[in-house]
Amino acid sequence: MIQQKILRNNLRRILRSGLSSGLLSGLLANAVYLSGLGRSVFTFSISPLALFGVGFLFGFLIPLLVRTLFDIVLTHRRIKRLPYLAKSALRVLAIAAVMSAIYLLVGAVFFRPALLAQAPLAFTGLMTAVVAVAVVTRSTVAEFLGPEFFRNIVTGRYHLAREQDVIILFIDLKGSTSFAESLPAAWFFQLLNDFLYIAEQSVQYHRGTVYKYLGDGLIAYWPAAAGNFSRAHDAMRDISAELAEQRDELTTKYWRPLECTAGLHCGPVLIGELGSIRKEIGLWGDTVNTAQRIQGACRQFDVTLLCSREFHDRLAAEGTTPGASPRVFEDVALRGKEKAVTLVALE
Repeated sequence: MIQQKILRNNLRRILRSGLSSGLLSGLLANAVYLSGLGRSVFTFSISPLALFGVGFLFGFLIPLLVRTLFDIVLTHRRIKRLPYLAKSALRVLAIAAVMSAIYLLVGAVFFRPALLAQAPLAFTGLMTAVVAVAVVTRSTVAEFLGPEFFRNIVTGRYHLAREQDVIILFIDLKGSTSFAESLPAAWFFQLLNDFLYIAEQSVQYHRGTVYKYLGDGLIAYWPAAAGNFSRAHDAMRDISAELAEQRDELTTKYWRPLECTAGLHCGPVLIGELGSIRKEIGLWGDTVNTAQRIQGACRQFDVTLLCSREFHDRLAAEGTTPGASPRVFEDVALRGKEKAVTLVALE
């Protein structure tokens, strides 16, 4: 099941990043191949519309294809976990090599050999290298910030904090302290990566955004729009199902199965940019704190997933039935909260 999520997540991410990478490399590719060149460079008569088509091929479709094929290769977890410099160098070399080969091949078909031989190959190679470095840099920065946060920082969407209604999912690895005490540090770090990998793939598959990693867990959010309440619920259900599916494998690897607890809540938050030397988009508000407290109450009631009454009502309004008879806990005093709340255990 996790492999299907990974494939869909990667295809969605590739399309988004490939579009921007294609546009970026398209500007440089057209500068190299089409700028200042007349119709006489082609081996046959070509109309202005066809000339535009060739420019589109060189400038957009080929870079998009290269980016897509290369990102599919990079979906392997071992490659993704290479050190930053090694992975970046591999990306730059691969993108530059494939783009150069395709440009030369297509150029040999479309352009007259005499003119192709006179082409400024050094400049072409330099531009290809610039494209590769630019594409890799953009991808790497987006990996560290997250694609959604990267796009929002670049566009300045949250330069000034704004209020937004969101759904918060707070996930925590169960028994992490015991794991940390019984496993070597490097082994425990690998355990956290395995757990977070499963969690983030499910969140992304259900169109959520990973906001922050918190030690042995993470915070994810969705806009509080129709359909997203079911997606947030399904994301947590899929995480539990995937951990159960990999139970034997994880038990063999870490001596015990991995389990988690989670809290779901919805409400207003402030979203805005933080910092000047290092930029980060932060979420503030009682909604985030309440989701964390709800997750903390899972141990008290011995359940895997708890949600607030507000979230449960919105989930039910979408037609989702979270169990035949969900357990309801009235007047629960959450740590750090003055008012008692009503919690619902979801399956």
